[in-house]
Amino acid sequence: MAGIFSNSADYRGNNLRQRRGIPRATGDALSLPREGEKQEERFFTAVQVRQIINASEEPYSTLWAVLSLTGCRAGEALALKRGDLDFDKRVIRIRRTLDHATRKTHSSKSRSSSANLPMPEALEKWLRTFLPSHWRENEADFLFSNSKGKPMQRDKVA
Repeated sequence: MAGIFSNSADYRGNNLRQRRGIPRATGDALSLPREGEKQEERFFTAVQVRQIINASEEPYSTLWAVLSLTGCRAGEALALKRGDLDFDKRVIRIRRTLDHATRKTHSSKSRSSSANLPMPEALEKWLRTFLPSHWRENEADFLFSNSKGKPMQRDKVA
């Protein structure tokens, strides 16, 4: 019986490697596909992020704080509504994204794209200050909206 399981496991492993383009090891030699030259990923340091947030006017400084402290995508942040903020549980609910082309919201791509993100204490304080003093009232209750009450455009923000 052990032979059946080992053969089927070997078959599944080989089949999986073939479907994913993973080379098969033969003896001591393993040949890997060539990769192009990797580009260095660009990102801001924590100090630079703090400088950007502090140098920006509202609502942008709060938007930058949300993006940097949660790691959510721009479309997810721009689709946030006030009801997505749960100060009691200190979470931000990601349930929708803003389509760049149409500026309409739609549900996240998949269940795994929806998430309850932790709201760090610093972000909680920032949002509690932002809402009564800088939040723009709008029909859809977006957290970040333009002067016309529409969701901000990603290409005009970032």
